[in-house]
Amino acid sequence: MKFKIRLENGEEVEVQFCRNKNGTVYVRRLPYTVKNPTPKQEEVRNRFAKASFESFNRSREEMIENIRSAFADWESASAEKRNEIMEEIRRLYPRDAEIIIKFLQLIF
Repeated sequence: MKFKIRLENGEEVEVQFCRNKNGTVYVRRLPYTVKNPTPKQEEVRNRFAKASFESFNRSREEMIENIRSAFADWESASAEKRNEIMEEIRRLYPRDAEIIIKFLQLIF
């Protein structure tokens, strides 16, 4: 799980609570990176990045089509209807509302 915490210097950072194999709970900052990866870690990271990018491109097209079909009336909607849709998005997804609205404006 991700949490936002405030450090002593006032900086707000995102952290993740983890448990090692001995059961000890520890905290690590996100995004988590290894400073000096072993060759095996590097290979795994490169494979994951390539696979993620390919699946991202595939899923991105599907996602855009799903959004277009879900908001089919967005393009032909009046300004009042668009405002209603935006308010609904803000209510349902308060943290991601601005990103979703910008995305809708880009694809339509």
